[in-house]
Amino acid sequence: MLQQGLALRREAGKPREIHIALNAMTTLAFYRGDYARARAYLEEGLSMAREAGEVRAVAIYATNLGQSAILTGEYERAEALSQEAREQFSRLGDRNGLAEIERQFAFLALTQNHLDRAEKHCVKVILDLQERAEVVGIDTALEIQASVAAARGENGRAARIWGGVAGYREASGVPWIPDERAMIEPHIEAARARLEEAVWQEEREK
Repeated sequence: MLQQGLALRREAGKPREIHIALNAMTTLAFYRGDYARARAYLEEGLSMAREAGEVRAVAIYATNLGQSAILTGEYERAEALSQEAREQFSRLGDRNGLAEIERQFAFLALTQNHLDRAEKHCVKVILDLQERAEVVGIDTALEIQASVAAARGENGRAARIWGGVAGYREASGVPWIPDERAMIEPHIEAARARLEEAVWQEEREK
């Protein structure tokens, strides 16, 4: 159905409608773990947005392409795309967009084992969201913070943070985004392996 919709929007030649369809196709591809297809949709969308001078669309596509580049290990490209997105969100004064980019920079730093940098980005996101009484995205920032703690050998602290996030998601019904899960789960598994199972469960429930 999405492919049909995209074809019809291309035929109509309305860029905004095409963007909507491309974003929907991208989301589906991400959820399927088909990053190559997601990237193709994003590349097309970003090219169209740049050509049309659509600042918000450029920011969104650059953000998502940056995330895709992190997943495929293209760290320099991820850095450049994330920086472009940050500049566009700054132009718009979009604090939610800027918070999302800070989380993305945190993921990028974590993936490269730059723990201090990852923690710095997480703290910035958490303080900003607390200041604005926002909760969307704080779970992801805490997941990264827990991963940093685990990488430093603070496995009990990491388990407590992950336990708190799991409780929040269960209570709120907020889903765990698949690409974020793919980056966090290896840290959870590594930390869990370093603790006795009873200790792990006890820490998670604190």
